[in-house]
Amino acid sequence: MAAPLARDGLLGYGAITLNQGEYLAACVSGGIAGIIIGQSSRAWLAFYWLDALGLALGAGIGTVKGVMAGLGPTGSILVGILGGLVGGIARDLCLGDMARAVEEELYATAAAFGGMLALTVMLLTNLDPWQCALCGALLVIALRGVKKVKIV
Repeated sequence: MAAPLARDGLLGYGAITLNQGEYLAACVSGGIAGIIIGQSSRAWLAFYWLDALGLALGAGIGTVKGVMAGLGPTGSILVGILGGLVGGIARDLCLGDMARAVEEELYATAAAFGGMLALTVMLLTNLDPWQCALCGALLVIALRGVKKVKIV
């Protein structure tokens, strides 16, 4: 819940996230899935891809919401990057780990490129906002996938 709270706070919406049951349901579902998946031998791989998904959705949705709130390109991309990064940073700090955003080279960069693509698609096409956010999110997942298979 850290990412939507930070994003909405940056956009001046307040704590809307705390008043919507969908966010709580997503958190509880994610916790239960984490407990179940954590028992498997491939838990680290699942963690990697779910982390990439959270980063991707945070960056794509944050950028699109920034545009819809009337921010300029730079502000929208910054909201997208912070929206993507803050969830993982909060998780890593709570676990006492080094933040992946600091540790890995294609983490914050992937969020920035995804935000830039979402912004470009939103400004230059007539696609719906959710489709623009999805385009940016897919780029983030692709870049994290490139990192995972060690092409870069």
